[in-house]
Amino acid sequence: MVEEITGKIAKIKYIEKQKGDVRDTLADVSKIKKELGWMPMINIYKGLERHIEWYKKLEV
Repeated sequence: MVEEITGKIAKIKYIEKQKGDVRDTLADVSKIKKELGWMPMINIYKGLERHIEWYKKLEV
């Protein structure tokens, strides 16, 4: 998705796992949906687009 949004090919560098890295998060928002009625307002693709645009505006 990042490659598609930026129009650039990612340079992926695989490195050893770091101590404390989480292998699987099993992330699930069903409990917050049930308990608080929360629903995400944007999907992951749109969120990435927004994040990349924000990052581009930083003076890095």
